[in-house]
Amino acid sequence: MADSNITKNALADSLKNLMQVKSFDKISISDICESCGMNRKSFYYHFCDKYDLLNWIFDIGFMENVNINYDDNTDEDIVDKLWRIMSEMAEYFYTEKEFYRKALMIEGQNSFKEHFHDAIYPVTKYFMEAIEDGNDDLFTALLCDLSISALVRWLQMDELIPPDEFVSSFRNHLIKISRVIIRP
Repeated sequence: MADSNITKNALADSLKNLMQVKSFDKISISDICESCGMNRKSFYYHFCDKYDLLNWIFDIGFMENVNINYDDNTDEDIVDKLWRIMSEMAEYFYTEKEFYRKALMIEGQNSFKEHFHDAIYPVTKYFMEAIEDGNDDLFTALLCDLSISALVRWLQMDELIPPDEFVSSFRNHLIKISRVIIRP
């Protein structure tokens, strides 16, 4: 298992390095393997394609850096948990901003945005169910889309503001908009 992780990490580092100089769509499996001195057979033993590798990089990093244990029976308020998770996500993306700026721009089937959406959907669904009776899948998906769009816009800024400032501003703007909407 340790050898498996060494190989996967070498391939992941190779893809991350290549994405600094090439667009994702121009990177081939051969490029990834050549960059880290492995053969294609080793790559395909661990991953289906480069999208699978990209998603693995996210899954490993995300799980190590974002505490999505939202049902941990702590006294933390449900809304505070939501914003804590959003803050941890922003902090994680900020530390890996060069990589995720590019990963989040990949379009089409199997795009990283799709995978990210699928990863945060259960968390969003949990919060939606806790806030209201039942769950509306459409609005859960829309809330996921809103969160992803906000993160993408923020990461694409020329002058990237710190993650805590971004999350605070995002939260404050949502509160202001909500107040205007519910005003009698």
